[in-house]
Amino acid sequence: MAGQLQDAMARIDREYAERMEASQRDMLTRHDPATVALLMEAADQMWRTERQIIETRVRNALQEVSA
Repeated sequence: MAGQLQDAMARIDREYAERMEASQRDMLTRHDPATVALLMEAADQMWRTERQIIETRVRNALQEVSA
């Protein structure tokens, strides 16, 4: 189960990173780099919290499937 959890979270992390890179490029077309840096830092803080929730949900789902 640990391997499945790591695989799932790695995929989620990759997808998140891709979305954030696209968002950052888009924001840089409309905002100055300092503002974008602040926005990205705030988004990163929110992501850390959200990631913990997602990881718990994935772990619980894997436990249910393997039970």
